[in-house]
Amino acid sequence: MICWYDIIAMIILVFTVISCYLYLVANKNRRKDDQEIIERFYKE
Repeated sequence: MICWYDIIAMIILVFTVISCYLYLVANKNRRKDDQEIIERFYKE
């Protein structure tokens, strides 16, 4: 039988992996935006 602890542990593990992935993706998008802003600033 599967224990409740195993299910909870799996849910927490999946949640942490997804949140870490989303955090990294958000950081990449922020860096791209920052680069675009800096490039525009230098062009002007």
